[in-house]
Amino acid sequence: MRVTAAFNRMLGIPGAVVVSVVFAPEGVVVGLRRRFRRLTCPCGWSTKATYDRSVRRWRHLDLGACRLLLETEIRRVDCRACKRVRTEAVPWARPGARHTRDFEDVAGFLAQRVDKTTVATLLRVSWETVAGIVVRVVAEALDPARRACQVVCVRWLVHVVGAIRPGKATANALSAWFHPQVPVPRSPPLWCPMFLIPR
Repeated sequence: MRVTAAFNRMLGIPGAVVVSVVFAPEGVVVGLRRRFRRLTCPCGWSTKATYDRSVRRWRHLDLGACRLLLETEIRRVDCRACKRVRTEAVPWARPGARHTRDFEDVAGFLAQRVDKTTVATLLRVSWETVAGIVVRVVAEALDPARRACQVVCVRWLVHVVGAIRPGKATANALSAWFHPQVPVPRSPPLWCPMFLIPR
């Protein structure tokens, strides 16, 4: 079996196939080729016209002790709906992210259960990276009608409250957001204003 076929089966990257594998000093760099030709803006509008191109890397879950990076050509689209130039959406990463969905989902899961320092140490990323990942993961799961307000609240929770009481505050707040079936306490914790408690 060729190494590209092995990585294709092992990674299962949605919407792309592995075309190259390079063992570089920064880790294992996996080259991808997309299966789709149309460009899709994060807002949903699509076209075949390309504004410009560049090569981008996304951090994936580690392969043993080695970092795993996905690399492919990324295009930008002049979106008529957004009325500005935006980077195309790819199925393996959230818009604006430099980490794959799998990586961010693991970071979000860990952020519910342990403090930010532990997540950063375990995944070998910075505090700021963990905070950004948590905001993106939570924002994707929020109610679209209330998303703008809720994202501001989540950012406040992650940056302010998480910095003061990183373990308990961040874990409790994210558990409430990720698990709506868990009953919400009648009175909010002292560190959380009433409008932040999900209903």
